[in-house]
Amino acid sequence: MVEGHGADAAVGEGVLTCLDADVFGAITSHTWRRTVATRLHHVGLSACAIADHLG
Repeated sequence: MVEGHGADAAVGEGVLTCLDADVFGAITSHTWRRTVATRLHHVGLSACAIADHLG
């Protein structure tokens, strides 16, 4: 369990899932960025806020 609230906790859970599945070496920067964007969207951030966060 990742401690935290909202987007941080959701992203942390996704990271642990990837690491636990031992697929970290297969993750590209594009995959990572898309996963972060998806997780932020799932916790309710707007598309504009996600774009601001990702740069």
